[in-house]
Order: sequence, then structure tokens, then C-alpha cells
Amino acid sequence: MYYFISMILLFNTLILVGQTPSDDDGNGFINIKSLDDLKWISENSDYWSENFELDNDIDASDTKN
Repeated sequence: MYYFISMILLFNTLILVGQTPSDDDGNGFINIKSLDDLKWISENSDYWSENFELDNDIDASDTKN
């Protein structure tokens, strides 16, 4: 039972943390594909000096006031 609960907690933690944007195509730029990627960058100032590449048009209409 302890193992089962531990796995559930670990899985939920991984979902909450989210995925870090990465250099998927090996060109030296961090690939930005979604609004979540933009949010992650805005919350992690250690990465602000990195180079980024926008891979998709991002629909940010959910952020409209």
C-alpha cells in the first residue's frame, strides 16, 4: 500500500512540475511550443539569457483580461 501511495504522489508531482522546454532539434535554441513553455520561461529567470526559437503560433487568448 505504501508503494502505491508513493507512486501516486510521485506521478502527481511530475504533473504539477511540468516539462522544461528543451532544444529538441539540436540547433542550440530552446524550443518554445506552447503557452506553458512561455509561462515556464517567465518563472525561471536563470534561463532568460538563453536563446529561444518559437516553433508554433501560440494562442494566448486564454490570458486576455
